[in-house]
Amino acid sequence: MSNKFSQTRKNFPISRRLILKRTAEATVLLVILLLVMYFFGISTFELNFNQTSIVVGSAILSVIIIALLYEKAYFSTYFYELTENYIIIKKDPVMPREITVPYDRITSVTIDRDIFDFLLGLCDLHISTENAAFLGMEAHIDGLTRAAANGLQGVLQTKMMETKKNL
Repeated sequence: MSNKFSQTRKNFPISRRLILKRTAEATVLLVILLLVMYFFGISTFELNFNQTSIVVGSAILSVIIIALLYEKAYFSTYFYELTENYIIIKKDPVMPREITVPYDRITSVTIDRDIFDFLLGLCDLHISTENAAFLGMEAHIDGLTRAAANGLQGVLQTKMMETKKNL
């Protein structure tokens, strides 16, 4: 599942900032969870302030390191390719998933950004089909630069239209 064989990823690359984005998301979620636990008094530890600071700091640092290592592996195994009839997207180094979407099934190709994308100058490309929401397997490519997202969106829309015209 190496990306070195994907011509599409070479032409429309994802940014290394994706690693930072996904690591930041994991860290923010942990901090929110710790804050909720703190405010609602959910703690199995009876620690003083200094001990609590060390435990919380260690937990956050551990999550950052683990998330960073995982996200580097995620980035290096992220694969997407445009073939003659469909797009293939493969992700996740631990539990690999593959989504194959025929061009004639695509209903729309959209670009969006969340707050982390906005801060890091990234975009996500979503490929919708009629039954994607029903199956819970929406195809998307995250971590693209604006230029790469626009270029890939244009190519996909062209392939989608050509395929539907030939049917």
